[in-house]
Amino acid sequence: MKTRLAIITLSLLLVGTNIFWLYTTIDTVVTRSYIDQEIYELNGSNAQAVGMLKTSLAGKTKEEIRSMAVKFTDLEPFEKEGCLWVGWYGFKFSESGLFIDIETGTSYSEKPVCDANL
Repeated sequence: MKTRLAIITLSLLLVGTNIFWLYTTIDTVVTRSYIDQEIYELNGSNAQAVGMLKTSLAGKTKEEIRSMAVKFTDLEPFEKEGCLWVGWYGFKFSESGLFIDIETGTSYSEKPVCDANL
């Protein structure tokens, strides 16, 4: 009788843990798909915003962009690799001090904008 009870108990525990692991796996897959979609949407909106920034910042000076950009971050601006970095964006300027391009630091397939050798 005790052996039979032990077999039933262990069988129920095995089924219960298998159901738990199945639920955990499904939950992880669903969560990952939501995370992937959110990353896709954030990358798309970032690309759109950067494109609009490039257009709207054309002809602006370094000081104009610095004074505008610092309003939207609590990070201190600094210059590195030929760019003015304010928050997460690097702004590239011509020799005359006019805006040329923007670096987001997230594009791995393109040549970096902020490089002292460019």
